[in-house]
Amino acid sequence: MRADLLETARSLAIPLSRTFEEALEKRVTDGKAARWREENREWIAEYNAFIAEHGVFGDDVRLF
Repeated sequence: MRADLLETARSLAIPLSRTFEEALEKRVTDGKAARWREENREWIAEYNAFIAEHGVFGDDVRLF
């Protein structure tokens, strides 16, 4: 860990544990989303191809 960064954060009264927890939560959330996209990549591609060919449900009756 960078000592200078840690010292500056302390001098600015930045709550380290809270900051770490928030950063870790974001990284975990992003990692889980990336894993889900990768695990479902084929299904997403098939769904997108279906929509490109057939459109979405109710496309022919919507008013906008």
